[in-house]
Amino acid sequence: MNGPFRRIRQYYMDLKLQSKFTLVMLLLVLLPAILIAYLLLGNIYNMVVSYTIQQEQDSSAQTAPLIEERIQDVMDTASEISSSSFYAALFHQPVNKPLSVYASSGKAAEFRQTVDALLDSGRATGIRIYVEWANENSELFSHENTEGIFFREAPQAEPTGMEFLTETAHSPNCSALPFTWGPQNGRNAET
Repeated sequence: MNGPFRRIRQYYMDLKLQSKFTLVMLLLVLLPAILIAYLLLGNIYNMVVSYTIQQEQDSSAQTAPLIEERIQDVMDTASEISSSSFYAALFHQPVNKPLSVYASSGKAAEFRQTVDALLDSGRATGIRIYVEWANENSELFSHENTEGIFFREAPQAEPTGMEFLTETAHSPNCSALPFTWGPQNGRNAET
């Protein structure tokens, strides 16, 4: 252990006086400068990270209530739709009549008014209910009371906004109510 230190000491002793002063001055200036730079850079890094985290928290605090409000609108819309008697007749009870009878009923007209009222209120910009078990040529998809609300199959493309699927019945034959929002190729978003 004395070997390396002895060599360094011998090298230092062999230096000229001017070289010794230069080396000592360099060490006296550089060591504190390096130590201060290390401490300052560590503090600056911590300050930048803390500031960035604070900005993200502020942004989240502003955005979270908007998202919660939008989700509540979606849930209220789904609840209002699923509580209608026409919806209950289609999805919560056995369907033992042709769908054309259901589509032309007074309950269907009331359902259409409910959907139109939801769209007019601004809580939703589009309502679609996908029904897998109905025939493609069914009046459920083409009758004036239900046209533009009921669809045979959900679109296969990935949604461009957020999509929430809310189960509409306990039946495995029943599809889901999709609710989406966000920009969608220049069109209004659906909720």
